[in-house]
Amino acid sequence: MALQEQINNSSNEEDRQRIMDELNNIDKQVKDQLSNQSKVQDSRLQAKLAARRKKREGAIEKERKLKQDQLQERIQRSIQNSQDYQLKKNEMTDEALDKIVNDLKLNLPEQEIPAALEKVIDEKHQGELEDLLLKLYEQKAVELKEEILAMMEEKIGKQQEIRKQCKDRVKGIDALISRTIDDGEVEKLKAQ
Repeated sequence: MALQEQINNSSNEEDRQRIMDELNNIDKQVKDQLSNQSKVQDSRLQAKLAARRKKREGAIEKERKLKQDQLQERIQRSIQNSQDYQLKKNEMTDEALDKIVNDLKLNLPEQEIPAALEKVIDEKHQGELEDLLLKLYEQKAVELKEEILAMMEEKIGKQQEIRKQCKDRVKGIDALISRTIDDGEVEKLKAQ
């Protein structure tokens, strides 16, 4: 106001021009200072956002690693249970096979024993093969299920992260727009 009064009170055109130049110079300094302050604030905000993103990504990676370890542990436990079951079944089968051979020796003539024994062994092998294939199928099904669940969780996590980044970016652009003085810069920011 003091400069405005000086302009109105000055009678000399040269004084008025000098005061107007001073006023324009002060106005320019204020605009530059505001612009510099907003740039500093923006850089601080970007640094904080980057740190937050890095922290969140670290937590997501840690959680993913933990889930992967749990998956491997479950797979190993399933394999061990399958192997234990197979060993018990083989032991029982060996005892049953010995009993069958003794029964064959008692009930069949000597010429038919090799053919009957071969048939029994073929049936045993076929049953073992079917059991092994079933166990392998079950194991692969568990692995695939766990992998699909892990992929879905990772996808959901990435979607949430992208949404959060978009919201942060919109907030940042809104903050820039609210601090920006130049209309050209405002239009440029809105276009982003």
